[in-house]
Amino acid sequence: MADYGEALRLDPSNALLFNNRGVAYQASNNQMKAIADYNEALRLKPDFAQALFNRGTANQALQNYKAAIADYDQVIASDPHNAPALTNRGNAYLALGQADKAVADYDAAIAADPKMSIAFFDRGFAHRRKNETGDAITDLSKAVELDPDLASGYYQRALAYRQAGDIPHALADLDTAIDKDKENAWYRSARCWTRATNNKLDEALDDCNEALRLNPSLAPAWQNRGFVRLRQENAGLALDDYNQALALAPDSAEALYGRGLCKRALGDEAGARGDLRAATAVRPDIATEMSKIGLGP
Repeated sequence: MADYGEALRLDPSNALLFNNRGVAYQASNNQMKAIADYNEALRLKPDFAQALFNRGTANQALQNYKAAIADYDQVIASDPHNAPALTNRGNAYLALGQADKAVADYDAAIAADPKMSIAFFDRGFAHRRKNETGDAITDLSKAVELDPDLASGYYQRALAYRQAGDIPHALADLDTAIDKDKENAWYRSARCWTRATNNKLDEALDDCNEALRLNPSLAPAWQNRGFVRLRQENAGLALDDYNQALALAPDSAEALYGRGLCKRALGDEAGARGDLRAATAVRPDIATEMSKIGLGP
């Protein structure tokens, strides 16, 4: 940063220097200083598309999605086929819950650059969020075809297969994702859950244990291990896991429901009823959903 400071002292009207220092600030995760530099670059050069794009990414990192969209709007207005800007704007729309607008932007990005694997990935993710599992699988398959090392592509496709009820393909994709990124706790936790719902309880427990070794703060892994242990009829240890999950994610309907079942198995009926009521308040269909995976009141 000192070099940029000296350069700007000598040339304080250089918009490119402000933009580049903003990029350096972003690389060190200082988004606010980055935005200040992008603002100055744009004051000096209002049509500086790269600074607009970069400011959009910084706003997106701060979850200022509306501001990010406004920045990407300006980039796209001057370059309607800017695939990165279209993809990023789609991601911002998706974060705001506007999935249809997101998909429209991903469509435009793919039309502009049919080899852009991340655009297929993002559109597949959006389709999965909309429960359009067939479209999700198609897009995610294209994403990993274009980028065979994209571990997250196999992971998301596994979740889409799981939503569609295709457990063998889900497990195969989770195996591939883990093979490509062995240190990812989310992938291990997802395979734990998928194996458990397929009655592979010992293998599932191994995955959850490894997920928690990798990331002890991952609430879904505690929840999933609680599910495995409850299925193994070890309500005491399952209760401990659900307590840990709820300490990290207090509004998890699945963890509240599972803990209620543990308390019932351990003879705490009043506690069980309280947790089951709380779970239903968070998610009214929780009893129906949990019964599908072998857990009922």
